[in-house]
Amino acid sequence: MVSSAVVSYVINDGPRPVHPETRARVLKVMRELGYRPSAVVSGSSAGRRDTIGIAFPKPDPNVVVLPFYSSIQLGIVAEALRRGQNTLIYSGCFDTDVHKNLRIYADGRCDGLILIAPPFNSKLVPALKERGIPFVQLLDSHEEPDAPTVDVDDEQGAYDMTRYLIGLGHRRIAYFAGDENLAATPLRLNGYRQALRDSGLGESAAMIWQGLYNPKSGYDLARRAMAIEPESRPTALFCSNDDSAIGALDALREHGVRVPEDITVVGADDIPEAAHTDPPLTTVHQPLKEWGGRAVGMLMDIIRGVESERRVRLPLSIVIRGSSAPPRS
Repeated sequence: MVSSAVVSYVINDGPRPVHPETRARVLKVMRELGYRPSAVVSGSSAGRRDTIGIAFPKPDPNVVVLPFYSSIQLGIVAEALRRGQNTLIYSGCFDTDVHKNLRIYADGRCDGLILIAPPFNSKLVPALKERGIPFVQLLDSHEEPDAPTVDVDDEQGAYDMTRYLIGLGHRRIAYFAGDENLAATPLRLNGYRQALRDSGLGESAAMIWQGLYNPKSGYDLARRAMAIEPESRPTALFCSNDDSAIGALDALREHGVRVPEDITVVGADDIPEAAHTDPPLTTVHQPLKEWGGRAVGMLMDIIRGVESERRVRLPLSIVIRGSSAPPRS
């Protein structure tokens, strides 16, 4: 037997330390009983809330309206409504203080969580799993290989796009890499590199410039490309997401560089804006809304104890639009 104070210390990760064996026993009993602390006070024991929590990876209020995240969120909300579920958006960030956020996410206001693009090796993922809290991650955090996940084949998508550019005749393809702490970043970079190797160009042809998944990063890196002498300048810019590609298009336009006549620009994700840039952006299509919808279905199965697939990978495809063409002779 343990005291209620010890149980409280385990639930709240403090303020006093608990011996690892005691902690493991308490968590085991919590999982067996399906117990989670409730933020809702009622006269009866806490039951199903019919509510799904959505957690974002960045402590930024604008993240909920960024095209990539908002498209996924639309898929989540639409499928949740279809299943009679409410949705709860957590405005905090699961990439900062794991212990503090764990108390928030596990307080009983929702039946389970969807983690959108958890950072690489996120510590929240094993913490949720340890406590038996239902969750699904969108993008593999790589911390827990058997964690419930709906993912896409980022490596194959980047590989296919690079091979497409090589097939057009491009040999100097600059790759604008994204945020280093996100799981998709090394996968997309690996796809780019592998395509160079498989095409016979080799690693020596790689032009990898570190950036971020935002327009300013694409803008700055495109300006860097334009500062290179024309005979050594890349003939194609492969931006690792559409936001950075949109920034690159802005920079090229300011320099009087024509796309695709003077240089090709491609992106990844196929956010709604990609079809309406000038010129429309060639990109790697991700099924963003389907992604969110599949996560809801998987989470509901976990909550209800239904046996179903716990690792789903959705296919990607190349969408060819007006921003790509063979290099100028």
